[in-house]
Amino acid sequence: MNLNQQLSFYIFVFTSTIVNMKSTFVRSFLKGTVFTIVILSFIQFGYSQDIIETKSGDKIMAKIVDVGQVEIKYKLHDDIMGAMQTIDIQDVIVVTFSNGSIKRFVELPKPIDMMAAPEKHRVSNSDISVLWEYQFQTEDVFGGATILYYGLDMSHLVFVNPNKANQDESLRHYLLSWHHKFNSVVTSSLIKRGLQTTRVAMKTKKVQFSHELVRKDWVKESWNGLNIDEVITAVSTFRTTIVEQEGVGFIIILDNYNKPKNKVTAVFTFFDVASGAVLWASKVEGVASDADVINHWGFGMVRMYHQFRLAVYETGYKNYRKSK
Repeated sequence: MNLNQQLSFYIFVFTSTIVNMKSTFVRSFLKGTVFTIVILSFIQFGYSQDIIETKSGDKIMAKIVDVGQVEIKYKLHDDIMGAMQTIDIQDVIVVTFSNGSIKRFVELPKPIDMMAAPEKHRVSNSDISVLWEYQFQTEDVFGGATILYYGLDMSHLVFVNPNKANQDESLRHYLLSWHHKFNSVVTSSLIKRGLQTTRVAMKTKKVQFSHELVRKDWVKESWNGLNIDEVITAVSTFRTTIVEQEGVGFIIILDNYNKPKNKVTAVFTFFDVASGAVLWASKVEGVASDADVINHWGFGMVRMYHQFRLAVYETGYKNYRKSK
């Protein structure tokens, strides 16, 4: 029985029930009420529909029940009472919901694939401030998805200072000042200008790692710094605190305050929120200032951000624009 047959049946049943009622008032009242409900239901069924567009070019008119990690469950629009249907996520391009919202499904490299051979995605960069860079799928960063900025992750930070190794408490209370200095300069508007898009949603208050979560043995005599494998693992762990279902995540993973070199380094990382796949990661350094200890490393972080913007992001953005 299709949708129209079902509606006809319901109308017949309700009409027959009303006609057999003895009370004229009750009959009139219920008649109007029932027909109003039936008409509204007809309108809802007729116009409230979701559209699933597949890679094969089909458009499925449906009522979506659930969008999972692997498949979409739905009912056919003209057979709402029929059997549950499913379709693999990998076969879907986009879903347009009845409320007008859109969910796109893009094929992304799986984290396990990147872990297996990340070096094939490494790119050379002539700017000496860029220590290494991996481009897995940068076009997703410049595309239409919302960029969710999750702020600073300080949980991997190491302070290289041979003279103060294992004496971290004398420096720990300055962390908040350095953290504040960076956030007071690198604001929401600056992030949007730097990424050359207004598709930026600030998510720092929800999931940003606290400066207090810096590792306990963070002051060391030497430190090799994070490599790409460790960054991929960190992003996978970081995603466990994320509530968003889609978009491009942007996180700045602080790597090193290096006292002998007087430089700050961090890994600027873009990743797909849905899959956890790293899309683009660049390790960049910035020179700390000669200011007082409260602002010294904070200014270094700000300069590091500007180096990323100039040496990495703008170059990638221009290359992307040229290819279009």
